[in-house]
Amino acid sequence: MDWNKFTEKMTPYMNKAKEFGKKAAEFAEDQIQMTPIFIKTQADYDNLITEKRIIIVAYDEANLVSSEVRLLSSVWITRAFMDNAKIKFVSFTESLEFARNLWLTAPLDMRVYFEWNEVYHFSTIEDIKKWWKSPVYKVDAKEPVVQTSQESPDPLAGK
Repeated sequence: MDWNKFTEKMTPYMNKAKEFGKKAAEFAEDQIQMTPIFIKTQADYDNLITEKRIIIVAYDEANLVSSEVRLLSSVWITRAFMDNAKIKFVSFTESLEFARNLWLTAPLDMRVYFEWNEVYHFSTIEDIKKWWKSPVYKVDAKEPVVQTSQESPDPLAGK
């Protein structure tokens, strides 16, 4: 079998698959934007923070990681529902000032809260995927709880 001939024949199909993947990510983003899973105001956040298990995922729609977040979000929403947790998203593009007020860091930030305390904080897609493989909400008493410093410089200053 001539590998070059095979890859030449497959190239148009691969390009078409990439095009459909991009369209699927855009469609997923449009569907997500139309549902009430995005929080945009402090009032939305205040209502959310009263829940026992919370996941907040913030991402920059202009960043490459956003397509992965959009595609995985439906899986994460389903998993959060099964875990009796609330998951909400914040768009840096749509709600930059609100994200600044919550000290969310661009281009990607995921915070996990259990019983009104932040217990996990991730800023890479690899760490987020790893956590979602086996989500844990309650932190062992021996393990320190993540502390968010309000003394650090503005996380979005470079944006």
